[in-house]
Amino acid sequence: MPDRPLHARDGWLQVLGLVGASHLLENVARLLPGYAESRISELLAQAAATSGAPRLTLLVSSALIGPMFEELVFRGVLFELLRRWRGPGAAIVGSALLFGAAHLDTHQSGVAALLGLQLGALRHVHGLSWAIIAHVANNGLALGASAFALPAGLSASPTARLASIAAALCLTGFACASLAQSMRSPDPEWPAPAPKLQNGPEASE
Repeated sequence: MPDRPLHARDGWLQVLGLVGASHLLENVARLLPGYAESRISELLAQAAATSGAPRLTLLVSSALIGPMFEELVFRGVLFELLRRWRGPGAAIVGSALLFGAAHLDTHQSGVAALLGLQLGALRHVHGLSWAIIAHVANNGLALGASAFALPAGLSASPTARLASIAAALCLTGFACASLAQSMRSPDPEWPAPAPKLQNGPEASE
């Protein structure tokens, strides 16, 4: 069955919802022991510390090439294999767990697995392209904020952090509610299922 059509407005809501969820999870990860040595902290610090060509290389590799490759592998190949084997539920959960395990870091693996559930649901309902767009946008905004906003002190105050968390909660809530609704209800633009052939006397009338 082809992917359910997704209007651009709803698509960008899903993208912003993933960015919001990532921001929330990153703030939770900050509260856990060992965050300073985690891969998440290392990447964000590296983005803030570099400039010029090294910063551009980091942004391209971690915010463009990396997410595209990961989506093709986890929400592309592995998702489809799991879907054919055990159905969409197993594909969403299984690809998310494998995605988290592949990061090989306690903090980053947990964040990646939870975001993988959202990406898997997005891929199941609306297709791989939107999962790629959401993943690229999330990594790009996270690293871009570290590279440009944090060194300038734009998000250092507690008020700014609380405001960003509140905005992230709203975006994530709206996006997840919209995605859940799409998964539950049929879409009139989807092709209708083929009628079943009847057997017996009624079929010949």
